[in-house]
Amino acid sequence: MLDQQFQDVLTPGTDLHAKWIAQVDEIARFLRQLQAARVPVLWRPYHEMNGDWFWWGGRHEGEYTTERLYRQIFDRMVHHHQLNNLIWMWSVDRPSQPGREFSRYYPGNEYLDIVSLDVYGSDFNPAYYDSLKALAQGKPLALGEVGVPPTLEVLKTQPDWTLWVIWSGMARLTPREQYDSYTKDPRILFMEDSAYTHLMAPLREVAGLPPLNLKREADFSGLWILNEYESEIQNAGPSGVPYKMNIIQVEDMVAMEAYTQVEWAEDEVRKQLIRGDGSDMTSTFFNYFTVMVI
Repeated sequence: MLDQQFQDVLTPGTDLHAKWIAQVDEIARFLRQLQAARVPVLWRPYHEMNGDWFWWGGRHEGEYTTERLYRQIFDRMVHHHQLNNLIWMWSVDRPSQPGREFSRYYPGNEYLDIVSLDVYGSDFNPAYYDSLKALAQGKPLALGEVGVPPTLEVLKTQPDWTLWVIWSGMARLTPREQYDSYTKDPRILFMEDSAYTHLMAPLREVAGLPPLNLKREADFSGLWILNEYESEIQNAGPSGVPYKMNIIQVEDMVAMEAYTQVEWAEDEVRKQLIRGDGSDMTSTFFNYFTVMVI
């Protein structure tokens, strides 16, 4: 049944093909607004297409393939809607089993601008990198999704990764030591780096945007209360999140007192004094225990 539905999406004249057209055209309407505003878009349709966990993925044999579906949306967006602000990112997952080899899903260089791979579990196998690089034939390589970015040791042997995107909510998985190593490496740019401002200037000028002003002045002093109803963490997030924080900021020094609910005490309190560069000068824990009478 699913195979028939997939075939219908690719077959003009069917109800599913017409529904697919309507959905793509609706998306194109918004993308055209961005084109009019001169805003480029990193466009990554049908990501992880060599996997079988999405309806579009894992089809590499016969006439009705995932590769053909990708070319179909490319044709609709580029030739029918004349969208020229899309940077096309062809996206695959790791070839963890036979049938997921990258080459089975490659649409051709004329259908993409960037070749991208999703990696979780820090599985930066050199074979994945070499295979993608061979397919790309000079096109940029990117990590479309990661849980933890590649270490500097990985980047020494896989130097052509141009960017990575950490999946939402996983930024805290990167060890602090690893994050600190990025700040010392000239190949890795942060928004605060002058090189980033310089590189973004032509793009922002074309888009009609003002120059970046990265000098931010803020005062975080006050009582901060976690809103569990509006927070994205809600009840499914990581444990140990403070439910309230008292903060006093003096210039670039921040004193913080964070209260966390724990099962073995009334509250666990963490007191920190933090410099403006993010380094922790002092850190002290206090537990306030209650007495249970049985």
